Amino acid sequence: GATAQTHIALDTIESALNRASSGLQDIVRVRVYAPDPNDVTAISTVLKKRVGFTKPANTTVCAPLAVPGAHVEIEVEAIRDSGTSREV
Repeated sequence: GATAQTHIALDTIESALNRASSGLQDIVRVRVYAPDPNDVTAISTVLKKRVGFTKPANTTVCAPLAVPGAHVEIEVEAIRDSGTSREV
C-alpha cells in the first residue's frame, strides 16, 4: 500500500543521500506524486515522521503513475551539510 511504498521510497532516497555523504536532514524540497487522492494522508504521515524535522518545501500532485501498482513517487532535492539534526 501507500504507507509501505512511501517507507521504501524514503529508504532508497536515504541510501542514495548517504552514498553522497548526505542524509535525510539535508532535504530541502520534496515532490510527491500519488495516483489516488485517498492515499495522500498516509503518504504525508510517513513523510512527516521521516523528514518532517527538516521542514522541506513540499508539493503533492495527484496524477497517474507510469508503473502499474505504484501508489507513490517521491523526488527530493538536498543540499549537503545544510540540514538540521533530528536532535534539535
